[in-house]
Amino acid sequence: MKQSIRVFPFIIFIALISVIACQHDDAVRIDEQTKSQDASLIIQMESGEHLRTTHPSVYQKLNQSSHSAKNNDGTPYSLDLNTIQIIERNTYTQYTTPVVGHVEQENYLINYMLLEFDDGDSYQFLIKYPRLTNGLDYTNAIMEAIEGATILNKTVGSSRPCLNGVPEIQNTYDVLVCTDFKCTGDAHHPYGEECDCGTIITSCQPPLRICGWETVNVWGCSGGGSQTGGDSNDGTAGGGSNDPNNDNPDDPIETIPLLDLRDANIKNKLLEYSNTTKIKNKLSDLGQKIFDPNYHLEDGAMYKREADGQYTDRPPDVLIEAGTEFIPEFKVGEVVSLHMHQQKAWDYSGDVPVLKEISPIFSKIDIHKFLKFRKFRKDTDENIPDNNDDDIVAMLASETGVYALAVGDDEKMDEAFTALGNDPEYNPTQNWLSFEKKFNMDVLDECGNDNECLVRAFIEFLKDKHEELGNQTLGIRIYEAVIFNGEITRWKRL
Repeated sequence: MKQSIRVFPFIIFIALISVIACQHDDAVRIDEQTKSQDASLIIQMESGEHLRTTHPSVYQKLNQSSHSAKNNDGTPYSLDLNTIQIIERNTYTQYTTPVVGHVEQENYLINYMLLEFDDGDSYQFLIKYPRLTNGLDYTNAIMEAIEGATILNKTVGSSRPCLNGVPEIQNTYDVLVCTDFKCTGDAHHPYGEECDCGTIITSCQPPLRICGWETVNVWGCSGGGSQTGGDSNDGTAGGGSNDPNNDNPDDPIETIPLLDLRDANIKNKLLEYSNTTKIKNKLSDLGQKIFDPNYHLEDGAMYKREADGQYTDRPPDVLIEAGTEFIPEFKVGEVVSLHMHQQKAWDYSGDVPVLKEISPIFSKIDIHKFLKFRKFRKDTDENIPDNNDDDIVAMLASETGVYALAVGDDEKMDEAFTALGNDPEYNPTQNWLSFEKKFNMDVLDECGNDNECLVRAFIEFLKDKHEELGNQTLGIRIYEAVIFNGEITRWKRL
């Protein structure tokens, strides 16, 4: 039976606070610089692309680790190499990345950590922070050595920390941490260097330092000894070698969680899109059509971000029942695909037209179009400044709400598109036919006209591993708009 859904108006307003925000940002930066004088840790945030240029051997290790983990028969996952946290210590450098696609990700924030010691030793771990309703549980975090290699196991003559056993938390404390971001220009100037970014000449973002109090975990091993942190870490505090002749002791292993930056970026980008005048007006228009009992055509638009930050729209060339057609399908620079699912549409496949109810969630063809959208964006926009093939989204307005598909794992999306083929509607591959059958069975047939069930089943379908994709997931994330008093105030991941 069809669920009774409360109707929310699709009207959104834009608050003009950009000038205030910029003024506040300048004040914060001055304060951050003052704080950084007393910071105990300085963190560098680096993009994977730049790390590949400056430290190719390190990037290769991270990339190989990601590929190896993704093909793990036990618990596959991959590394998000878009943003890498770098901490330089006395005798080693610590590289941390977010983990994506891990089966435990709903219950844990999971980071991957690579330790590169000056003497050539390298070690890798997974660090898992239990998720709480309003944060992370630092005190019950878990460190798991990968492939049995652990920096915390002492061997004879080793200068590594002199503890034995399984890595465990020896101390948790709050410390003032400063995080440095390089400029977004081609030169990638670090914080403290002169940079033209932010001037009239260029539009890139200048280097930035942000300081604040962070919770740090200090790791040791069970079975004796301890490592302790402190507000003033001079590189010899707690832990290190027991060898009195070692003039270069190792720092204790300290970790600060790297949040899922992709998730935060997606939510911010979705809010930017939905607060854009052209898109908010179209959402309002689609909302009226969805609940018009006499309207049975699909509608939508494609949106391109221009160099000045404004958006231009492209309406469909063809509107039909349960479908739209754009000619060409995509254009360079387009970042948002928006369409609606009306409540009912005419089905002309039989001898007599029948008015059928339409599912309130994305269709299997919608999934493929998003895979194709991302592939087009990647292939055509690589050399366009300030464009990112991961910033595309596909929005859907339906009677149950506003949803969006976003890029979760770019490699898996590429592989899924290759496996399913370029044109499933007219030249379906065997993989596509099997995928289509599974979608119909697991989502549509399972739920019928139960809207709540359809949404839930679709979410699970995105998270499932599919035999047609080499027992991998689609690499797609789904989000839902949170509507309050007729406004989209934020987006939540489903």
